[in-house]
Amino acid sequence: MKRTIGIAILFALILSSCNFVGSIVNPVIGTWETTILGVSVNSVFNADNSFTDTNSLGAIGVTESGTWSSDSTTITKTWADDTTDIFSYSFNSDNSEMTLAPYPSGASITYSRQ
Repeated sequence: MKRTIGIAILFALILSSCNFVGSIVNPVIGTWETTILGVSVNSVFNADNSFTDTNSLGAIGVTESGTWSSDSTTITKTWADDTTDIFSYSFNSDNSEMTLAPYPSGASITYSRQ
């Protein structure tokens, strides 16, 4: 019994600390990129529920971070200043693209998995 619990705990730690394995469990986890009006947007959703967003135009870039959570239809981003944004999300058939839209409605943005 102790061995089974130990293996389960080890497996849970591996899942929570590895973005690759985590992306199998939750396809939001990973690095996503898109370009909006010439601005490169890079979003990284980590398995520990932290995220970073980097917007860059040429050599100039701004990075912000916070925590995220998701359910079956929405992603909630809580920024470092404790403000929150809620997005509805969907994936294409092979999870290589994720489309986000401000919830409950708004213009959607499609990101490609990196």
